[in-house]
Amino acid sequence: MIYAVFTCFAWGIAYYLSAKISKAGVSYATFALLYLPISISIVSYGLLSGSIKSDWNIVQKIDWRIIVFYLFASLAGNFAVYMAFKTTSPFLVAVIELGYPLVILAILIIRNETSFEPRQLLGTIIVIFGMILVLKEKGE
Repeated sequence: MIYAVFTCFAWGIAYYLSAKISKAGVSYATFALLYLPISISIVSYGLLSGSIKSDWNIVQKIDWRIIVFYLFASLAGNFAVYMAFKTTSPFLVAVIELGYPLVILAILIIRNETSFEPRQLLGTIIVIFGMILVLKEKGE
């Protein structure tokens, strides 16, 4: 649980600073380039620990279309966040991203799953209505 709380705090700071960077007028390419040191650090750790070598065997067994779609979806999501930061407040972006229940619904549709518990559905509905209230109050 402590990691979840720390994640929220760290992302809150990152959102605030990301909004400042994107509103300064940098392009998406430059904005994305700022993530490069993070990626290099993570990959370096993976290489040093040996986890990338062992995981690569697993990755090679995954259907290439899944990997391509994952990369496309990640790029599209990151671009959408960048554009949101350029046009509105980091608070509003964070509130909209609370729409992870929408992500859950998308996953359920893609996977055609039917095992959705009533509590999950209720939580999803509550979060969606909360998002709508905040957006209406902000005039978005």
